Amino acid sequence: MELDHLQPLDIFRLPTHATSGLRFIPTTTLQCWEKQVKGFAALSDADDSIAENRLAFEVDDFNIDLGDGILHPLLDGAESLPSPTDRRSQVGDSPTGSSLTLLVNEDVPLNGKQRLVVEKVLSGALAWADHAHDASKRDQMLLYVGGEGGVGKSQVIKGIVAGMDLISRKDEVILMAPTGAAADNISGNTYHTFPRYKHQQNPGGSYEFSR
Repeated sequence: MELDHLQPLDIFRLPTHATSGLRFIPTTTLQCWEKQVKGFAALSDADDSIAENRLAFEVDDFNIDLGDGILHPLLDGAESLPSPTDRRSQVGDSPTGSSLTLLVNEDVPLNGKQRLVVEKVLSGALAWADHAHDASKRDQMLLYVGGEGGVGKSQVIKGIVAGMDLISRKDEVILMAPTGAAADNISGNTYHTFPRYKHQQNPGGSYEFSR
């Protein structure tokens, strides 16, 4: 059979779709699973009992609800995803950190711990809505979220950005990271790139930074 003779199949229109067991899973969920699998693989390669115990007993610590624990066959289609406008229409006139987090969770899968962090940040953002750019008129929130690679730190950042986008305040978010790879993972900039610093090497070998 030649490739030219193959036609795309819209399985959603088949009468057998309802009983096929296939269901749509968002791309963000698949990316989350991929990171978790990589994190578990890294733990399994570690040659120590602590890592083995963590792998055995904390597999679901930063996991989304998989229901029966099985990765089902899936169909990925952009037409099934709601638009940003559709999501914003669900925010309402008096959103809360909790209600925003629930909406975010529909597009950016978050586990219980991740939801707590996202809800806290979004609640703070709603509280200082009238003084978003004046730190003297609001309390500063300092929040540290740590963990090794694969536990879901970047997912928390994506959830916060998605929540701020829902209330049309995404421009207040600045994403920075120490390395290019880390910055790319969160769609941000490095510490030096964001303020647009320029550097040049002096004859003695030292570097001079300027704006």
